[in-house]
Amino acid sequence: MSRIMARIGWINPSPRYPANVQRDKLKAWGATKIYQRGEDTDDVYAVIKSLRSGDTFGVYGLHQLAPNMRQLTEVMRAVAKRDRPLCDLELDLELPPKHASVVAAYANAKRVYDAKVRGTPAEYAERGRKGGKAAAEEKRIEFTKADRRDWMAAGTNIEAAQRVSERHGRSIHWRTLFREYGPSGRGPGRAGKAK
Repeated sequence: MSRIMARIGWINPSPRYPANVQRDKLKAWGATKIYQRGEDTDDVYAVIKSLRSGDTFGVYGLHQLAPNMRQLTEVMRAVAKRDRPLCDLELDLELPPKHASVVAAYANAKRVYDAKVRGTPAEYAERGRKGGKAAAEEKRIEFTKADRRDWMAAGTNIEAAQRVSERHGRSIHWRTLFREYGPSGRGPGRAGKAK
């Protein structure tokens, strides 16, 4: 008599992925046995070693298997050595049971997922977004005495921001002026005083 193939789930509770959420996802997937770190066992490798022929190992988010990419790769290798498929329920992806395919499929899935969230690096650059020191330098505004006069003389904060924005040729929110000059117009004494 042939054995019924089992779906084995793994839960690693975290603040963003509570145990009950992971358990619900695994049950909806059809998990026949669920192991939880801290309750059933702390050793994911012991769970992997218990997998038998035809079993599938599932987790809600591959990052729940290990705290970093190096250890995650080791866990994925262990699953591949058992010749078992690995399912990521978060990405709705079943990874084939060969080491090279598993790593490549995961890398590709992560790339596709990141592209959906942030866009590709080319798209990111096309939108004119920059990061780091260069972006901070670009964002810095050199305020002048005229800017402070506008802040003090304008009837409303929004009107002052419009005048200053026109002078600098860029959009400046009134809160930026408030941080610079405060309600008195003298400012908090930080860098960027009126010249």
